[in-house]
Amino acid sequence: HRTHLKAEQLVHQHDAARVAAMAADDLESHYDVVVHASAAGLQGQRVEVPARCIGPSTRAYDLSYSAKPTPFIHWASSNGAVACADGLGMLIEQAALAFEIWFGELPPTIPIRQSEGLAFDNGVAMSSALANARFLRGARGLKDRTSDLTTEGPFL
Repeated sequence: HRTHLKAEQLVHQHDAARVAAMAADDLESHYDVVVHASAAGLQGQRVEVPARCIGPSTRAYDLSYSAKPTPFIHWASSNGAVACADGLGMLIEQAALAFEIWFGELPPTIPIRQSEGLAFDNGVAMSSALANARFLRGARGLKDRTSDLTTEGPFL
């Protein structure tokens, strides 16, 4: 039930944030990062984002995940995104943080990520924080903040 009116209300609630509510027709072209945060792909629904939003340096991230590429990942890749990732790595890292809260020890996540086929940078699997930092590095030269990405990352 996401609407443009609800987006405008959120913008007004967060005056200090550098965000804007825009209708799909008003979106510009070639964004550095496009994050898909709706559940539409879980029902196989089509992505309602103009193809002009994807450029040769765009990184696309879908918070959803599935055994096969989500419709958003498929769409972004076929429209020329330089890199695409889904939310499975985030789920793994969130589970590890929950484990640490309960048991006082952060489990290694690289073996889990490797077993799930999650790899970045020419097939080298790495922790989600580092992977997200490298995934986003091309977007406006973001700094590599591997120590706090999982809790204060550049995703808003």
